Amino acid sequence: MRRFPMLVVLILAFCAASVRQAFARPSAAELLQPVIAEIDKRLAALAQATTPAELKLKIKIEAARAAIAANAGNLDDARALSLLKKVSGKIEKTFPSDTAFNALLKTALDGFAAVITTLRSGLETRINGLADPVLAAKARKGLAKLDGLIAEAAAPGLVLKDRAKLLGSALVRAGLVNDSLSKCPGHPGEFGHGQVLALVDGNQFTPRFASGEMLRNSAGEPLNIHIDGYHFPYAKGTVGLTILATSGALTTATEYSFAANTLSGTYQKDNVSFNMESGRLTLSEFDPVARRIVGVYEFTGFDSISSTRVAVTSGSFTVCDFKVTIAAKR
Repeated sequence: MRRFPMLVVLILAFCAASVRQAFARPSAAELLQPVIAEIDKRLAALAQATTPAELKLKIKIEAARAAIAANAGNLDDARALSLLKKVSGKIEKTFPSDTAFNALLKTALDGFAAVITTLRSGLETRINGLADPVLAAKARKGLAKLDGLIAEAAAPGLVLKDRAKLLGSALVRAGLVNDSLSKCPGHPGEFGHGQVLALVDGNQFTPRFASGEMLRNSAGEPLNIHIDGYHFPYAKGTVGLTILATSGALTTATEYSFAANTLSGTYQKDNVSFNMESGRLTLSEFDPVARRIVGVYEFTGFDSISSTRVAVTSGSFTVCDFKVTIAAKR
């Protein structure tokens, strides 16, 4: 005798909804339909139920089947967790051992496990391409937790219900890692928030604040965008970068440079300004609608008063919610 497996099916519905929210993947129906068809067979077999035990079992199956039908298409995380809490407290009756049903459940779980493995690979690829090392480090911690759940779900000897719970947790974790890749440090302000990092003459420069402002024309085309990483007071150090749009656009995988007159910048500290005399920058993300920009940069700055230079290397930035300003007509 084993626990009634409808809890497993509800967890599967939760898994399907969680994945659909963040990732492109096979539909829940493709993985759940064989299981639901088997549930319907059980209901047909109980159509003429007469004994109290049979009637009680039929009521439980019908209730769980109705919950799936009502929620599988639009189940959000909060609704799914609420359902799971209610159902797990009530479903305590056992189902006679059923090899065919268990085989179908295992097949469905294998399908979800394959989806999670694919999602995990995609997340790792995105993390490896991040320009922001702080964001990448946080995302890798989340990925390590995901790996732990995947390993637990693959352990031999697990009952189906426990494996389904672990896979559901893995899908939630994958969603959290995915969400973390779109976040920025700091608190939103008028000019946004994020992080700007660099090495200045080999020394780590990690300003506490970051901001951005995009200047666009009346047609909505970007003219330039300015990124700042700074301490307060400013004398503790700031980095400023201005990227000039070309042909009315800012694009990823395009190198902007001082030599091409598409990049300018300054490093300032202790009231000394080192203006860019050579440098380059590449955007890995630019979304003017979400107002998010990510890139890497390096430059050499020169102070004409002291005739000294600084090397700003291994630079990266992630700025979200940057301000958008329309250029004044001339």
